[in-house]
Amino acid sequence: MRKMISTALVLATFMLIGLVNVPTTQILLRLTLKNSIKKLEEAIMRFVYVILFSAMIVMYSVGCAAPAVNTPTVNTSTETSANQSAASSPAESNIQEELIIKASYEKPLSLNNKNTILLDGLLDGEEYIEVIVNGEIFNFEQIELIWNESKSVIEEKETVKTIEKLANQTLVIKTSQPEGIPTEKIKWKSRTGKAYEYIIQESSLDDSDNSRTKFEIN
Repeated sequence: MRKMISTALVLATFMLIGLVNVPTTQILLRLTLKNSIKKLEEAIMRFVYVILFSAMIVMYSVGCAAPAVNTPTVNTSTETSANQSAASSPAESNIQEELIIKASYEKPLSLNNKNTILLDGLLDGEEYIEVIVNGEIFNFEQIELIWNESKSVIEEKETVKTIEKLANQTLVIKTSQPEGIPTEKIKWKSRTGKAYEYIIQESSLDDSDNSRTKFEIN
């Protein structure tokens, strides 16, 4: 603003001088205009330099900005499901797995449960072998037995039925328990691979503890 006022005063002075000497006034006016244009050009160049310098600073700041940190997302539903599965496993929750076998003349009540498995024995009869699994067992087999006369031993003839896995289930075999040489047995394994077996033969079928056999599964 001060420069404009000064320029105006200079021009006014030149005009007054021009009243006396017109050629001199024209020369002074030309010189003044040239100086003003030169100063304007310098001001514009300085402004352009400031803009370019500011733009360079902004670009440098953006390029050097710290990268965003990605916070990992935890799938709580998966962890909860995995924890529930681990807690439900008898082996991991220190719950003793067991298999209980009950021999009876009476039809067991467990047959009223649709999840109970019913197998036919190798002998016709109205006796029942109830196998109650608390936990998990694997490679359950129903096997036919024969008597080897030459060796005087009972041997396995063939596998009649195989069930890959039983978990917290009940299985009932309808058969007859012979008083002499047995004709069938059942075998199974624990999750660690330990083998167990039970020979189906005559035993006490009353309400005493002799009709109940318990296996702790390890």
